[in-house]
Amino acid sequence: MSRPDPIPGECSLELKAHMIGSVHLLRLALNMKAELQEVMNRLRKLQGAIDFGNAPMAEREELASDITDIMDALFEVMKKLPDE
Repeated sequence: MSRPDPIPGECSLELKAHMIGSVHLLRLALNMKAELQEVMNRLRKLQGAIDFGNAPMAEREELASDITDIMDALFEVMKKLPDE
């Protein structure tokens, strides 16, 4: 048995489900982006503490480099997430 044609101006259940799923995925992506931004903020704070810490210069530079690498990787992930 074939499905009846949708009423003009209405969309199919499949389309509604797809739209709801898309909105849900967008919300998840935006939440993830906000959480990643919070991690970036914490890393900046940590980097500042390392810069002004009492550890030997070589150790501070190594830690700062590691943090920069992590922040760069997070930024690349964030660029792939939608803005809106």
